[in-house]
Amino acid sequence: MVNSPHEAHHRAFQEIPELFSRAFRLLGLPDPGPASATELNCDVTELKRSSAASTP
Repeated sequence: MVNSPHEAHHRAFQEIPELFSRAFRLLGLPDPGPASATELNCDVTELKRSSAASTP
């Protein structure tokens, strides 16, 4: 189970993307440059069956 500090860490990087640049700079790593990400829905409580899976 995810705890509050773990979730807060994710939120901080989602809401303040420039934290990545700051973290890299503090660690002495080269700036990776701009990046993009796509949020994935990992909620498996509502799995949908594909049409191929329903064919016997």
